[in-house]
Amino acid sequence: MRDNGLEPLFVSDCEGFDPAEVGDVVLIDWSGGVSRIYPDWELPGLDFEAFATTDGGTLADDEEAFKEAVRSHVAGLLCDFPVPVSVRTGEGPSEAPYNVVYVAQVASLESATQIAEAEYDRCNEDHDDEAIVYSREIERLGGPFTFDEWVTLFGNVIAHEIGHVLGFGHVEREDTGEGHPLYVELMLDTHTLDEMLSSQRFLSDLSNCPAVEAQQRRIATPAVLTCGER
Repeated sequence: MRDNGLEPLFVSDCEGFDPAEVGDVVLIDWSGGVSRIYPDWELPGLDFEAFATTDGGTLADDEEAFKEAVRSHVAGLLCDFPVPVSVRTGEGPSEAPYNVVYVAQVASLESATQIAEAEYDRCNEDHDDEAIVYSREIERLGGPFTFDEWVTLFGNVIAHEIGHVLGFGHVEREDTGEGHPLYVELMLDTHTLDEMLSSQRFLSDLSNCPAVEAQQRRIATPAVLTCGER
């Protein structure tokens, strides 16, 4: 257990974890801000009205319910991580050592197909890494979708980026084998839209710190890993 000085924040989305064991807290920040990834760029918060639902409304009609549904979806996916994680909704950065995922209403500076990027912290040496989800790219995927489909889509992307800040890299499709026909692997390097709208899973036998990396301990600043999801 890491003595991080934090009160037990772990929400009971997963069975079998003692709150005192949680070493990482992740904040999903919907309000915008400035990330270390691009320190000169003020990220705007998510425009919930930009995402139409099949009932004729938008996500702005039930914004708080949407944010909580996404948080719960992400927390459920991370139950299979070998690193106990508390997933919260909040604004970052904070004085506490929180990881932050900024869900911003912008397009990527680097690529029109890049949906997100994250600090890739192999061995999870730091506990205050950051990621950005480029929601303009999600908006361009199409729609309208149902409320639940939007939850799944955003939740899968956010959970994928959290995987990177906790030290997990991309998985090549040929490495996943036949897998389970009902699920898509969360950490694949690319996903189709149908896969992004589907149930996903994390292969818990993956390591975020292979033995050779653990021995070298050569991480000073985490690399940034880009994610082109479509």
